[in-house]
Amino acid sequence: MKFGQTAFSVLLIAISGVLFAAEKSADEVKVDKLDLTKNASYKSGPWDYRYIVLEEGPHKGYMQGFLSHSGKELLDPKDAKAFISTPWGWLQWTPRSLSGRGNWLPVKEKPATGRELPDPAKHPELISNPPPQPGRP
Repeated sequence: MKFGQTAFSVLLIAISGVLFAAEKSADEVKVDKLDLTKNASYKSGPWDYRYIVLEEGPHKGYMQGFLSHSGKELLDPKDAKAFISTPWGWLQWTPRSLSGRGNWLPVKEKPATGRELPDPAKHPELISNPPPQPGRP
């Protein structure tokens, strides 16, 4: 009787492990696993991260990262070097650049300087659409 109970327990544990592994998205990768040499899109829960590397022209090799939460792009933080924790690790804001806009780029560890942004799920003002500017649609 004990053998049957033990075998059943082992089977239950094995099935639980398989089910847990199946729930994890293939796109859930950490920063050190992101391929930063080519264009890519990653999704994890409400988070989306799109990474672009320009391949032609005067800005060849230039990188740009777009971060969204719940289908809306995060607004430009007011302070340079703001950073946020994501499923892929830490992403840091870099101010306006060659493209005329800022970027969310991965960093390997939590930055020592700058302001940590809160979870957008608890602070929707970080992802709200900006108000229309006069003279622009």
